[in-house]
Amino acid sequence: MIEKKSTHKVEIVPILLEKHPNADALSLVKIYGGGYTVVVNTDDWKDKTLGAYLCPDSFVDTKRPEFSFLGDHPRITVRKFRGIYSQGLLVPAPEGSKIGDDVSDLLGVTRYEPEVQITSRGEATKPPEGFRPNYDVDAWNKYKYLLTFGEFVVITEKIHGCSAKYTYVDGKMYCGSKGEWKREEENNLWWKCLNQNPWIKDFCIENPGLTLYGEIYGPVQSLKYGRNGNNIGFAGFDIFDVIKSRFLSWVEIWEVLGKDFRNVSLDRWVPILYNGPYSEKKVLEFVDGPSTVSGADNIREGCVVQTIEDRYSNELGGRVKLKIVSNIYLSQNK
Repeated sequence: MIEKKSTHKVEIVPILLEKHPNADALSLVKIYGGGYTVVVNTDDWKDKTLGAYLCPDSFVDTKRPEFSFLGDHPRITVRKFRGIYSQGLLVPAPEGSKIGDDVSDLLGVTRYEPEVQITSRGEATKPPEGFRPNYDVDAWNKYKYLLTFGEFVVITEKIHGCSAKYTYVDGKMYCGSKGEWKREEENNLWWKCLNQNPWIKDFCIENPGLTLYGEIYGPVQSLKYGRNGNNIGFAGFDIFDVIKSRFLSWVEIWEVLGKDFRNVSLDRWVPILYNGPYSEKKVLEFVDGPSTVSGADNIREGCVVQTIEDRYSNELGGRVKLKIVSNIYLSQNK
């Protein structure tokens, strides 16, 4: 089974108001069994039973009447109201919709994609032979019920940058973004990253059947990790085996990286925050805080949790590997 690219939905959810502990005019609505909380005006929702839920990092058209109140702020994020984080937005359910419907197209809602702040995105090129999926993972807030208390997991830091993939096929190096492979160009971000981090090419040449996935970071997005100018970093976060047509489990990744790599070059992989028995409390311990990337001077974007031994889920259409983004990060990066 291969990794499924996560989908961005605006789902119809039931509305059950809970009293806000610090404000009589406000109520709380718990989404996906409490994975997300949205703060709403009580009077606006007291007679409604259904709503359309827009998760953080949804992107809307503020010219539409449903979203005109947002003014010049089309990105849905996190805000704090009287001490409670409101994670996303609820709008009235379109007429005729029912629980579970995806109304993203109907409401014109897309996923927010931050602009790259350095160099060129470059031109697309022909992909290497063989299948390699685009990469993404779903939200822990929505699917945390898929993880079992006490099972062994690894929690890594979520790095804020640009997704990248690298592989070596038939004597040729290939560089790609999340959605496409990139033509070799001097000023292209993905090729520039490769040139500044030659260990990537060495790894790919030594492992021609594998594709390295990771995050380009530094002067790329709003979190800089202590880097400036054209000083680009890269942290791997997964490996895909083309022959087996699947991602490697964490145990397999650890074996592939090897003792020398792990001991000397942990800065080449996303920082490992925890490995051990799973609990919701343990995950929440690692969502916020300073980044643990070497030289970083910024907050953490969030974390990623996955099972040590791969376990697959029909709901996800892939492995149980989930991300959770920090409320502090989302509330500061609007």
